Amino acid sequence: AARYSPEGNIIGGFDVEFLAYNPQNFYDVALDPRNGILFTGQFYYTIDFDPHTGIANVTSNGGADIFIARYSECFNTLASLNVSSCNNFIAPSGKLLVTEGIHLDSIPNAAGCDSIIAINLTLDQSFISMIATACGSYTAPDGAIHDTSGIVTAVLTNSAGCDSTILIDLTIAPPLDISVTENQTVLTAGLSDATYQWLDCTNSFTPIEGETNQSFTLSVNGNYAVEINQNSCTDTSACFTITSVGINETDFNSISIYPIPANENVTVDFGKSYELIKISLTDVLGKLVYEKEFRNINKAIVEMPYASGVYFITVSDGGYEKISKVIKE
Repeated sequence: AARYSPEGNIIGGFDVEFLAYNPQNFYDVALDPRNGILFTGQFYYTIDFDPHTGIANVTSNGGADIFIARYSECFNTLASLNVSSCNNFIAPSGKLLVTEGIHLDSIPNAAGCDSIIAINLTLDQSFISMIATACGSYTAPDGAIHDTSGIVTAVLTNSAGCDSTILIDLTIAPPLDISVTENQTVLTAGLSDATYQWLDCTNSFTPIEGETNQSFTLSVNGNYAVEINQNSCTDTSACFTITSVGINETDFNSISIYPIPANENVTVDFGKSYELIKISLTDVLGKLVYEKEFRNINKAIVEMPYASGVYFITVSDGGYEKISKVIKE
């Protein structure tokens, strides 16, 4: 079979040997719109319809079968394509590509032959893994807040406009115990086996030099807190106001109460000025009938508009206290 130009020159051709061996079985030949050559006829047994070195055997169904065969002399074309995409790319043939690298694709060209395309695909999405430890809760790069340990995911947008996925192996440490107990002029942090730094709340939480133990014995009245660090977690306690520095038991024993027996009121004479004093009054059954705080005074008047009898008056500064019996006429 041959194809000729309008001038009569051969511009292509190929052998169709089975037609030569069985010319009586050849019926007709024609050209299709894509310059292919169509043959029709009949055949018996098994025939190799491939005009080249390949094999395309077709076996008739018992007797003579009709055939239509199309042949063309193809000129395949080659092309290359560089593509950047976020996470996949649909090739010209419709094939979905999901991995980076060189992919071969093919589609029919204008001559009806293969157009082979080498696609160099780059995927711009990114994946990052990291390890994080936080105290109580953790704010991920995407702003999400997590309060339990485990693998969490954060998704951002990278410079290429694609997803940047971050896998975070997260460990959440429990909140620190920042309780503090107060015993007269000694403050003690409730958490053991940690590192400590005592702070002066009044002076913008300035660290107090040398005070890095669990307990802190005060030498000056003021407001104090402790910063605690354990397992890479850091937290700060509330501030505690201390006013009992410089007060001792001897001072309290010198407090005087008069007149006794009392009439409408009694005077409590502290002998010196105190920043904070609390006075309470109970009857013989232990029932509280009076309670009041006094600040920056050296004497206090306690009114007693109660029934005659025995009462107990308690004077306390938060560290020391004195209990005295008072008789009301």
